[in-house]
Amino acid sequence: MGARLALAGVLAAMVAAAAGSAQAQTPGTTPEKPGATLTQVGSCGALARYARRHSRAVIVRDAGGSDSEKRDGGGSGQFADPLSGEPSADGGGGGGEDFSRTNVQEQGIDEPDPVKTDGDHVFMRGGDGNVIYALDARSETPAVLGTVKVPGYDAELLLHGDRLLAITRDDGGASGEWTEYVILSEIDVSNPAAMRVLRTEKVEGSYLSARLHGGVVRVAFRIEPDEIVVEQPAGADWSAQERRARRRLAIRRAPLRTWRPSEAISDRTAGTRTTRGVVPCAEIRRPRSHAGLGLLSVLTVDMERGLPAVDADAVLAGGSIVYSGPDGMYVATNPWWDETDFDDIPGTASTAVHKFAIAGTETSYAASGSVPGFMLSQWSMSEHEGHLRTATTSDPPWIDDEPSGESESQVVVLRERDGVLEEVGRAGGLGRGEDIYAVRFMGDRGFVVTFEQIDPLYTLDLSVPERPRVAGELKIPGYSAYLHPVGENLLLGVGQNVERRVTTGLQLSLFDVSDLAAPRRIAVRTVAGDAYSEAEWDHHAFLHWPATGLTVLPVELFGEREADDFSGAIGFRVDTAAATIDEVGRVTGEQGQVFDFVPPPERTLVIGGRLFSFWEHGLRVSRLDDLAPGAWVDLPTPPREP
Repeated sequence: MGARLALAGVLAAMVAAAAGSAQAQTPGTTPEKPGATLTQVGSCGALARYARRHSRAVIVRDAGGSDSEKRDGGGSGQFADPLSGEPSADGGGGGGEDFSRTNVQEQGIDEPDPVKTDGDHVFMRGGDGNVIYALDARSETPAVLGTVKVPGYDAELLLHGDRLLAITRDDGGASGEWTEYVILSEIDVSNPAAMRVLRTEKVEGSYLSARLHGGVVRVAFRIEPDEIVVEQPAGADWSAQERRARRRLAIRRAPLRTWRPSEAISDRTAGTRTTRGVVPCAEIRRPRSHAGLGLLSVLTVDMERGLPAVDADAVLAGGSIVYSGPDGMYVATNPWWDETDFDDIPGTASTAVHKFAIAGTETSYAASGSVPGFMLSQWSMSEHEGHLRTATTSDPPWIDDEPSGESESQVVVLRERDGVLEEVGRAGGLGRGEDIYAVRFMGDRGFVVTFEQIDPLYTLDLSVPERPRVAGELKIPGYSAYLHPVGENLLLGVGQNVERRVTTGLQLSLFDVSDLAAPRRIAVRTVAGDAYSEAEWDHHAFLHWPATGLTVLPVELFGEREADDFSGAIGFRVDTAAATIDEVGRVTGEQGQVFDFVPPPERTLVIGGRLFSFWEHGLRVSRLDDLAPGAWVDLPTPPREP
């Protein structure tokens, strides 16, 4: 189907990226329902004994280097977010400031992004994602003030005062070791013309996400155990008994770092380098029943003190989707199967949820629970007045196929009690035979979009956590993949129009949800053609400026004629009083700077009454009222390695 194919490339790319680091799980199994069964490992000796008892991560390799057998530690494999969802209520701006911020899920809780601003300066990544540029955002033509290079690639940034935290990845390919790392770099940006990397913390593991709350950063990542290799000499003919004996010996001799990897901390100001275990053994918890040897870990960084992390916590479990609310960080594990046949996915499939309580610079494991089915993204969770609301569907979102006829979705409400996230209420029966495409929770209301042929927008009354209920439903052609509040009772949806099961263009819809029992679409605008926006799957790419109703989306459009093609940003004026959506202008990059074809901008921001659009090789300044083009600023060639 065309609508489903429209998302196929996105889902495939996200799944492929995550699959490389996902744990394998025995097909058809589901994780045990966690909760009070999680206990502290207790000591490094106890961790080693537990891991050796359950480890099957052994490769028997012959002298030629080929693998003859490989098994893993079981556990609940997972995928990273197939699609991201929706932004914060104010679109990243507000509070009397004349500049916008990163579009986030919860107000006051920042999320990492390639571009950050304090209103006077812009800090952005460039090069291979390992060069940080500082720009003066207030001059008529923004100037590049300075650059600094950080280790790793694909930097995501968090800004607090005069400290910038760059979070990068490294696969160890340059050194030939092919081990995944998460690298935290603390950068002094007090003088943007002379930025300095003060300290770095390089951790073995696969990065999930991070949040900045009240000057404290919490970084969630996943650590897989090292492979234990048994070399089989050329010509040797080991019996099954001898092979088992050699495996047992290799496991018994494996050092602790096999299951508790290390981290390296470099302090450039003091000229020191320290290596230590990532997480103290006493801070690791495990379920009563074996669920794999991967460590789901959270590092806590006090931005006032800088690196290294002041705290580390871990659970012997998987993790893929990260959500942070006012009182806790939640990490969910979507189960994964080798087979993609729906007949092989049991109806009892569940998603485990782990809560880490947060208070100041304290982070501690609090509770675990599970919900039926699969989550779409971080937007599938929302913490409100002591409860966690979750939206799930019985079909996995990463499988590119028609939903099964038995598929349905539900909203489940959990409450923490004695170390367990227990279910207290459920509203089911949403979108039978369809998949969830978008979720938005707003106070004691919830909104869920499902799709297969038409777009049912479900409204939910969550005012009584023990009795959540579906209040209303609106069916319209197409779907919304992204929902954004533009007023107390108005939602802006970004998605695709669909006619006869084929997508026909990028679509913006304005919904009136003042009456939960009777939601209405009061305005619609379509960019006709083969048009898509990154904002459909990444809420950070979306900009809404409440002061003027300006909404900006990165758009890629392929028309019937080459002359109709467009790649850039499109601005829309969303007039909530008149219930209209009008296009006000378009922004393009500087053709031929790096590529013959320039993709849409990574991000757009409002600063001081102007629109800034950012590409990896430069930025465009535009007028805010009609997006008329102003200065184009090239980013200089990345500096050499320090």
